[in-house]
Amino acid sequence: MSAEGRGREEQGLAAVLVRLRREARGRPEFAAAEAVKALARSALADADAAGLREARAAVRGLVEVILGVGAEDAGLEALWAAFEAEPDGALAPLADAWGRLCGDAARAQRWAARLLPAVRERWLAGEDAPASRACLGALLEAGRPSEVLALLAERPVGLWPERRFGVLAWAALGDVDRALAYAADSNPLGHAYEPEIAATCEAVLLAAGRREQAYRDYAFAANTRQNCLLSFRALVRRYPERAPAEVLSDLIEASPGQEGRWFATARALEFFELARELAERAPCDPRTLNRAARERLAVDPRFCLEIAIASLRSIADDHGFAIDGQDVYEAYDLVIQAAGLLGVEADAAARVQALCLANRPSSAWIHSLLADEPGAPST
Repeated sequence: MSAEGRGREEQGLAAVLVRLRREARGRPEFAAAEAVKALARSALADADAAGLREARAAVRGLVEVILGVGAEDAGLEALWAAFEAEPDGALAPLADAWGRLCGDAARAQRWAARLLPAVRERWLAGEDAPASRACLGALLEAGRPSEVLALLAERPVGLWPERRFGVLAWAALGDVDRALAYAADSNPLGHAYEPEIAATCEAVLLAAGRREQAYRDYAFAANTRQNCLLSFRALVRRYPERAPAEVLSDLIEASPGQEGRWFATARALEFFELARELAERAPCDPRTLNRAARERLAVDPRFCLEIAIASLRSIADDHGFAIDGQDVYEAYDLVIQAAGLLGVEADAAARVQALCLANRPSSAWIHSLLADEPGAPST
C-alpha cells in the first residue's frame, strides 16, 4: 500500500470509529455490523510505527462497538480471515479481544478447539503462533482457566501479551495474589510492558473489590496519558471516591523530580497554592510561568509576584527552550506590576537583585538585561 493509501486508511478507521460511536447510541446493532465490515476490509501491515499505533487504537475502539451487541458467526469468520492475512498489522488487537468477541462459552469452546492444535504445534517447535492470544482468550471465555495456565507452561519464552491471559486465568480461579505474582514475573526487564501490566493488575484488583491496593500499587502507571492533565482526569474518573486535590498530590508524589511538569495542571485546576509551591520546588517552563502570572495579576497579585520570580529563577537555571530576552523582560515587568499592587517594591527588588547576583548559570545574563530597566537591581 502506498503512503497516501496508508494515510487514508488510518484516517478512515478513526473517522469510522467516531461515526459508529455516535450511531451506537441509537442503533447499536447497525453500528456493530458496520464496525465488523470496516475491520474486515482494513489493511495496514506496512504502515509506519506511528500510523500503526493510531490504527490499532481505532481498532480497539471498533472492537468495543462490536462488543456492545456481539458479533454473529459470519462476522467472526470475516474478522478472523482479515486477521490471519496480517496478524502483525492493524488488526493485531483482535487477537487480544477474541475471547470476548466470541460472546458466550459455547462459541468460545468451538474457537478454542479450532485454534489450539496449531498453537500447541508452533510452540512445541519453538515458534511464535499468531493465533496464540486468540486461543488463550477463547479458552478463558470458555471457562477453562486451568487449561490457559497449562498451555502457557508449554511456551518456552513467554511474552506479556500472552502471559496477560495467565494473570486473568489466576484471577478467574479466585487467586488474585497469585495473579499479581504471575504478572510481576512477566516483565523481568521492568520497562517494556509496564503500563499494560499495571492496567491488567489494576483491573483485577478493582474486580476483586480491592480498590485501595489498586490505587496505591498500580493506578498511576496504569492511567498515564499523553500529558499530566489527562492523567489526572483519568484517575479522577476511575476513583471518584477520592478528592481531586488528593489525586493530584498523589500523582505529583509518584513522579519525583518532575514537579515542574505538574504546575500547568495545578493552575488549570485552580489549585493556585499548590501551583505556587510547585513553582518554588522545581524549575518550570518560564513561558508557562509568565502566562500564569499574567493571567492572575489583577485578581491575585501575590500569586503573580511569586510565579514571576519563579520564572526568573527558572531562566537563571537555564530551564526552558529557546528562552530569550523578551521572556526575561516579561517576567520582570510582572514582578514590578505585582509588587506595586502589593506595596512591596523594595522587597521585590531585593529578591530580584539576589537572584541576579546568585551563582546560577544565567544570573549574570539576566542582570545585564535588566541593568537599564526601571527599578533595576544594582550591581
